[in-house]
Amino acid sequence: MTVVLEHAGLDDVWASLHPPRDLPQVGGRHVNPGDAISLYGFTYDSPLDSYSATERLDMHSSAPQGKRIDYILFRNPGHPPSTFPAPSPARPPQLVPTEVRVMLTDPVPGHTFSYSDHFGVEATFIIEHPELKKDPLLPDVPAHGKPQTVVSTSSAISLGKAHLSREHMLSVLGALKTHLKRSSVRARWELRTFIACVVTLVLLLIGTAWSPQGFFTPLFVFLGAVVTWLGTTMFYVGFLYGRWEASVLQNVIEEMELYAQSIGS
Repeated sequence: MTVVLEHAGLDDVWASLHPPRDLPQVGGRHVNPGDAISLYGFTYDSPLDSYSATERLDMHSSAPQGKRIDYILFRNPGHPPSTFPAPSPARPPQLVPTEVRVMLTDPVPGHTFSYSDHFGVEATFIIEHPELKKDPLLPDVPAHGKPQTVVSTSSAISLGKAHLSREHMLSVLGALKTHLKRSSVRARWELRTFIACVVTLVLLLIGTAWSPQGFFTPLFVFLGAVVTWLGTTMFYVGFLYGRWEASVLQNVIEEMELYAQSIGS
């Protein structure tokens, strides 16, 4: 997200309307899951989601009530187009977020399970015309009756080409290299599992030839099917996908290292 936001010059709607805040500690425990959703925009691994409610919480995360991994991003034009009908340079209309919320947090009506393992994110925008003092089509108060603070993020949009800072670049590189090591370790483990499945399958075939007919034959057939399925899965995941993932990560790391060198120390 650092790469996407900083390099592409995008704004995060939730961060625009919800200034960053520290997670409070109440009685030695983090904020409750409901507040974690409404205040911090957590959409995944929430205890309120039926798909993750039975999973073990990640106690190493900043808040074990979930994660925020679903975003709505936007970008306003940095300068007026050449055809903009104005006698002098003027800002074009701007998208201004007015409201954002996490939605679909309740179970499916009539059932006990959630809509998905992710909650949804919904945002509302208005089109702000800087040259107009007041747009007569926009009401002063939203439909729900509460005054809404409109936060414009156009000032945060870079008018030129955005660049990652060296600090963020090094942080991203460290994360990618760590993931590459973990990916390599996992791929080797999956390949070892594939080899073990092949050996086990050969032993099962030999055992079938030497076993008495009747009782053990269905068991050997069942075990052979399971081992074949597991071995095939490990081959595709560990060898094919694992090599592809490592190759992609390595290419990205090399490109970012060249970029880090180009921007200097």
